[in-house]
Amino acid sequence: MAIIKCTAIFAVTTFNGRAGGWSESWYTNQLGIQQAQNEFPRLMQGRMALCSRFVFLRFLRYTDIAVPGVTAVASLEGAAKLGGALDPDIPQMSLQIMCRTGFGLDRALLCRGVPDDIVEGGDYSPTPAYKRSVDRFCALIRNGSWLLRGIDHTVPLLKVITVSGEGVVTTSPVATWPLGSTIRFFRTYDTNGKPVLGDFNVSDDSVPATRTLAGWTPGREVLKGKARLISTISTAVTDAFAIGITTRKVGAPFFPFVGRASKRR
Repeated sequence: MAIIKCTAIFAVTTFNGRAGGWSESWYTNQLGIQQAQNEFPRLMQGRMALCSRFVFLRFLRYTDIAVPGVTAVASLEGAAKLGGALDPDIPQMSLQIMCRTGFGLDRALLCRGVPDDIVEGGDYSPTPAYKRSVDRFCALIRNGSWLLRGIDHTVPLLKVITVSGEGVVTTSPVATWPLGSTIRFFRTYDTNGKPVLGDFNVSDDSVPATRTLAGWTPGREVLKGKARLISTISTAVTDAFAIGITTRKVGAPFFPFVGRASKRR
């Protein structure tokens, strides 16, 4: 089995010719890209039923995450969406769909492009027909082979004893991080009091009880802190349901203001 990343590219064009767009990505466990190409369009058919009427799917992209160069693209130029709202406006809000796995890796997905008529007074108030569309989309998520991917927080934090100016790390207990793995520091400061930020790859594991990090700033030293091996896990989605509308973290506005601020007031 292979984990396939499926990406949908959305576009919106309003009656006055303004345009915008966004992408949404899903992960699925399949025999290969061809099997994902059979399942992902069905999910997107349910997704498009939640969109306002000027939203279109431009194309779908499939990538085997184990072989990043293996990618397939399905063009959907001119393909009309299913369903639609009476109001052509595209508000800057999203429908939140909670996806749960049963392993603590839960996530609220933001579905952009929803129609205005499912919101009244700022609250989520779907019509019976729209609620049925949401229920069908959630059923497609639950009954498919869709995954959530994230960092495995069960990997223990190790106490950092020192990091030398050459990027040689000594930990307690002794780190067994494999060559090429990714390490992240937590609550760690160098001898100048500056936090150690970013991820580092293990470039050398030949010296017993130590690991050498690539990209370490020469001369920078650490005397204490914590570090963790960054390991990505994938778990199957077992439940999905709508939890409401959000106006946060939905991307930049499609239609930015033009001109001086004083003229926009």
